[in-house]
Amino acid sequence: MFILMLRSSTFGPHISNIDMKYVKDAMKQKRWYQNPYNYCEKFEKDFAKYHNRKFALMMPNCTSAIHLFLFSLNLKNNDGVIAPESTWISSVSPVLLTKAKLVLCDVDYDTWCISINEVIKKIINKLNKKGFFPRSIFILFRACQL
Repeated sequence: MFILMLRSSTFGPHISNIDMKYVKDAMKQKRWYQNPYNYCEKFEKDFAKYHNRKFALMMPNCTSAIHLFLFSLNLKNNDGVIAPESTWISSVSPVLLTKAKLVLCDVDYDTWCISINEVIKKIINKLNKKGFFPRSIFILFRACQL
């Protein structure tokens, strides 16, 4: 019996000629040091315009975006941010960089996602709840099971 083995494709980045043009332009030594944020600023303006917003701000990663978002809330010592106990450290570590308290909730036994009943109990607590991160390590695991 003959079995045909097909190589599965792993999709890599699609780099077009225009991408190459922009990279070459950005890497020109004089151009780079004269205006190093040229393409970032252009992207932010185009992105904001596309989404009908006044401003857009590029962030290097989601952790930085979460930190900036939490900072914008002007959190105080008596404010709390709720998150599941089983989560990525990068999702909740920005809370520790603010004045707020990180309030961890247990996860649901069946779904491994944050327990709604536990969230309700935490909301009744005395801390002012200013944030909620339902992100779980196992959310993709659960989605695959459904």
